[in-house]
Amino acid sequence: AHCTVPRCYSAAFATVHTFLPPVILFCLCCFLLSSCL
Repeated sequence: AHCTVPRCYSAAFATVHTFLPPVILFCLCCFLLSSCL
């Protein structure tokens, strides 16, 4: 899975409005991989 800054931010933004486990895990994974930098 490719973690890009736009995707991570979009995922975080979507999480604020709708609590989606997949989205949260995706963004979390993105941060752990440090691919958002």
